[in-house]
Amino acid sequence: MTWQELKESKKLFVTADDVSEVLNCDPQTLRLAVREKKELVGFNCSMIGKTLRIPRQAFIKWVEGS
Repeated sequence: MTWQELKESKKLFVTADDVSEVLNCDPQTLRLAVREKKELVGFNCSMIGKTLRIPRQAFIKWVEGS
């Protein structure tokens, strides 16, 4: 998902696959980082089983620095 697509999306939550392109990282690396040190990830997120869920609006605010 591109940055523009993510911003225009109507989804409440996005996944590691959705944001990995914006963060320029591997989605699995992001999942592992959240599992190991969630407090060091700069945005709100939750693991539901093996699926990482990220509130889209919170992620956008974090990227934009607000």
